[in-house]
Amino acid sequence: GGVALAFNSVPPLGAGGCQPGGAVSQMYLADSVDPTNSKRLVTGHRIRCGFTRIAEKNWIPFARSGKMYFVYQPQPHEVVAVREDGFCEKIYATSNTPLQKVLRHHPTWHIRGSGQAVYVDDASATPNLPKPHFLALFHIFDTATGNYAHFAYR
Repeated sequence: GGVALAFNSVPPLGAGGCQPGGAVSQMYLADSVDPTNSKRLVTGHRIRCGFTRIAEKNWIPFARSGKMYFVYQPQPHEVVAVREDGFCEKIYATSNTPLQKVLRHHPTWHIRGSGQAVYVDDASATPNLPKPHFLALFHIFDTATGNYAHFAYR
C-alpha cells in the first residue's frame, strides 16, 4: 500500500554516498509512503538513470497501468520506465520541431521538466483534445539572464 514519492536531493555523505563537496542533485524514489503516518520512516532510493556528477532533477513523473514513468527531458522528449532494480529503460523518444527551432535561436535557453504529469480523460474540459491524454508542465531557463518561463504541454 501507500504511494510512490519521487524527489530530488543530494546524496547522503559517507559510505555509498558522496564525498564532502562532491554532491550534485539526484533523483530518488520512495515506495509505500503512507501520508497519514508521519512517524513511519521510508527510505528513498536513487534512480539509476542519467549522470552522477551532473545534477539530475526536473524529471516529470507519471503513472500508467500501475507502473512509474518519468519524462527524463522534454526536448528531445524522452520517457523512461524505472525497473525494480532502480535502473531505467528508455520507452519513448521523439523531438518537437518548434522547440528545436526555439533552442537553435536561443542557445542559452534550456528546457526542463516541472512537476508531475496528470492524466486527463474529460472531453468537456479539453475540447481541443477530446481524447485521454497526460498534461504536464515544463519551464525554459535562460542561463544568460536567470529568467524562467513556464508552459503546459500534452
